[in-house]
Amino acid sequence: MSKVTTFLRYQEFKGNKKSWAKAYLKHFVEQAKKRADYMITKFVKPFEKYID
Repeated sequence: MSKVTTFLRYQEFKGNKKSWAKAYLKHFVEQAKKRADYMITKFVKPFEKYID
């Protein structure tokens, strides 16, 4: 996400900087976990059978 997009989302947020930062970080972590799970499912699991 670009700095401009992040700034614009902050402008629309109802609350203070600390609560915005916490909400943003929570969203970031959730999305990173989703991406990690997808990557493992798509690119790791199919090949595990070849290393046992």
